[in-house]
Order: sequence, then C-alpha cells, then structure tokens
Amino acid sequence: MRSEQAMYDLILSVAKEDTRIRGVLLNGSRADASRKKDELQDYDIIYITEHVTDFNNTLDWLDVFGERLIMQTPSTNDPNRLAVFLIHFTDFTRIDLRLIHPDLLPDAIDDAHSVVLLDKDEQFDHLHFHHDKRYLTKRLSETALNHYVNEFYWVSTYAVKGIVREDFFYTQAIYAQPLLESYITLLKQVVLIQEKKQALAFGKANQFLSDYLAHPERLQAYFNMSTLAHMKQSLLSMIDDVHHFQLTLSSANNQPVDHTEYQGVLTYYQHFLT
Repeated sequence: MRSEQAMYDLILSVAKEDTRIRGVLLNGSRADASRKKDELQDYDIIYITEHVTDFNNTLDWLDVFGERLIMQTPSTNDPNRLAVFLIHFTDFTRIDLRLIHPDLLPDAIDDAHSVVLLDKDEQFDHLHFHHDKRYLTKRLSETALNHYVNEFYWVSTYAVKGIVREDFFYTQAIYAQPLLESYITLLKQVVLIQEKKQALAFGKANQFLSDYLAHPERLQAYFNMSTLAHMKQSLLSMIDDVHHFQLTLSSANNQPVDHTEYQGVLTYYQHFLT
C-alpha cells in the first residue's frame, strides 16, 4: 500500500500536468483533521474541470494511478459535467475520484469536509470548508419524539407477525429499517439528555454513537439478525429499552409518561410469542 504522501504527490502531479484540470479538492475522512487515520481510508478526490466529457471518453488516462484491482463507474444524471471513478488498486489503495464541472460546485460536494489541494486560477477558496453540522443531531420536539415512539411500537407488531409466521426475510427487513431506525433516533435523543447537549455530531452513519454508550455491545447485538430466535429475544429487550427512553425523555421535558402503547405492544408480544 502506498504512503499518503506518495498518493498526494501522484494525484497532484496528474492535475498539474493536465491543463484541463483547474483545481483539486480532498473530501471525506482524510479532509477531517480530527479523524484518526488508518490505512483503509480512501482518497476522496475531486478534479475540477470543464472537460468532463474528454475524461469519460477513455479510461487510459487512469492507468497512471496504478494497476486496478476492481473499478466501479456509477452513472450520473449529468455525464457531461460529472464523472465518477471508484478504484481499488492492486496495492489495496483506494481512490474515489470525481471529475466535476465548476458550474456544479459547491452543490455537488456531498460531504462535511473539503480541503483545496490545488487552485490554478485562485477561484476555489470557497470550496475549503468544514461543516460538522452536516451530521448534527438536535433535540426533537415533544411531537417528534412521540412520533418515533409510536413508530417503534407500531412496527414492533410487524416484527412479531414475521416471527410467528417464521418469515425470516420479512422480519429482517422490518428490523433493518423502521425498527432500528426509530430505536436509534430515540437512543440519540437520550444521549443528548445525558450529555446535557442541545446537539451532537454522531458522524456519518452514526459512527461515533458508540463513544457515548456505556455498553455499546448491547446496541451492536441488536444488529445480529441472523436467526428468528435472536430477533425474537432482541425485540423484547428493545421494547423495554424504548419504554425506558420514554421515561428519560419525558422526565427531561417535564412531560407525563403515557404507558398505554408500551403496555399494548408488550401484551401483543406476550400473546403471540410466549
């Protein structure tokens, strides 16, 4: 695997030698100085150019980056102004390279961090930014909290139905989307209360959520959806967790607790699964 400096030197040399490329941006985790570095971080690179079509017409120009192990070229809605090349090289270095027409910037930068590595025309200063608020979770209103509590309890009955019918894929789908999403939304609200914060950045895909949990392995166990038996056991624990979340959130917001939905879904679970 090549060193970070070797990759930056290569990325910049290609850009400097090609007059069609007017700027280079670094996005992603490598653009975030607070992130711990590791060898699996990709190089999220943007080449700013008005000649995207030229680079799309042939892939030979990519050979300079090294021998490719596997590559993906996702289609875009505007191939004349946006091209994407996702590449793993045989030395296991990875680059996510996008060629973007300046007219699409900064809107085409789908990231919280951007660092300008090269600006030939001194016109891309505004593309150097750190927007941690992109992954910020704020405290929800009482109405929104009640919505997520209700959503969790409601879709819990779907999971019960799937388990009773021994429909593994249906049950897993319920777990993977509405159930866990509602659960994690409420869990993050509890963390905000415990940390006495109005907002926190949990990172992309909640990657920093575990840092705030006393027992992160408990949450991780809920992502084990390998068997119906495991999901059955996890569901009961999650139902109890959400009830405790209700107590914590209601207390913090000086609101009375309505136990009706919890008791109802617990009765439903016990009727069909015990």
